[in-house]
Amino acid sequence: MSNLNTKQGKISRGAYIAEAALEYFISIMITGAYLTNLLNDIGFSTAAQTVISSLVTMTFSAELFSVLLIHKTSSVKRWVTAWNFFNQMLFALMYFTPFFNIPTGIKSAIFLFLLIAGSMIEHSLCPFKTTWHMSNVENGHRGVFTAKKEIVSLIGGVVFSFIMGQIIDSFEAAGNISGSFIAGGITIIGLAILHFISMCLIKDNHIEAEYEHKPFLEGLKDSLKVTILDKSYRHIIVVFVLYYIANASTYSFGAFQRNTLGFSMTFIAVLTFLYSVVRSFFSVPFGKYADKHSWEKMLRICVIIASIGFFINTFSTPETGKITYTIYYMIFAISMAGINSGILNLTFDYVKEENRSVAIGWKSAIGGVAGFLTSCIESVFIQKIEANGNQILGITVYPQQILSLISSVILIILALYLYKVVRNQKIVIEK
Repeated sequence: MSNLNTKQGKISRGAYIAEAALEYFISIMITGAYLTNLLNDIGFSTAAQTVISSLVTMTFSAELFSVLLIHKTSSVKRWVTAWNFFNQMLFALMYFTPFFNIPTGIKSAIFLFLLIAGSMIEHSLCPFKTTWHMSNVENGHRGVFTAKKEIVSLIGGVVFSFIMGQIIDSFEAAGNISGSFIAGGITIIGLAILHFISMCLIKDNHIEAEYEHKPFLEGLKDSLKVTILDKSYRHIIVVFVLYYIANASTYSFGAFQRNTLGFSMTFIAVLTFLYSVVRSFFSVPFGKYADKHSWEKMLRICVIIASIGFFINTFSTPETGKITYTIYYMIFAISMAGINSGILNLTFDYVKEENRSVAIGWKSAIGGVAGFLTSCIESVFIQKIEANGNQILGITVYPQQILSLISSVILIILALYLYKVVRNQKIVIEK
């Protein structure tokens, strides 16, 4: 890469930061408690909501197939920007689905189509978009830049979540849940327009690999050579699998907050505020630590922290939830200050720059499948526990408590694997 310190390079990085923040705001609107509100209105059970949330993770697999199937005939920037805007319009339409005067079964199918189609398009673009955007950042500065980018998103997310939480609670207090859906849909449309503008300001320095122009089978073969069949990359695949399996328990946490712990949207907004402040505080130190030492070491520390958080969440009940869940969420915020960037940059460490897109695709595909299969098992578990009145041997136990304990154990195993195996792998890129 070159000319990254020019005026255009600085504008591109600034626009990248703004783009990430706007995309984060939209993701807030289609996940967690916000998604739970829509699913509750349409009539999905808690177990079904867990599977639905995991289906979104399953769409991560689209990242791999897009890299192998899409043969670009124009600049990455042009078609990624256009399709990104389209997929966000699908998300906006989700908020208007409750108003469709059609049978519940058909309405549910349409809602799922919009959610899954929008997510598949979003993730199919991700390898190209990430490689394009990160091409404006020097390798030795990825940690600090990623941290700054996340801080802007988190601080903006605090304000955004608080405002939206107040709006939705005010509509619910007035008995007008429909009004909150209209506000949500219009908000996503506005965010999508701003997101489109920010994307247009980012320079395209994308480096294409030769296999991207080959037929599917040849492209698949070449992609396997630089990923699955590469010893170093194969070792970090285990990291993706273990992390996505552990993280699968969070798919039911939106319903857990709203339906079990009874949190209001305003209280959830407060949690988001605290989460963002804590995560922002630790983002830059973790980024600097990774740049100075290694992404593996930083990720290992954050995974251990996350394990502690999940363990504390095993004690969350309607009576204790506001305390224990808040503690869990703050500890989780500390861990996520490094985990998201750690997972991505660990991928970058073990492949050459021209192979980053397909490496991201394989990471997401394998991790997505692992997370989806795990959530399917979890949904059956949740359904059985709830059908038994949340009773195990006469003791009241909520399924999310047990899932949190399992996640805690898996993350400890992941930390040990990072230390024993990944730590000894040779890094491909130079800082």
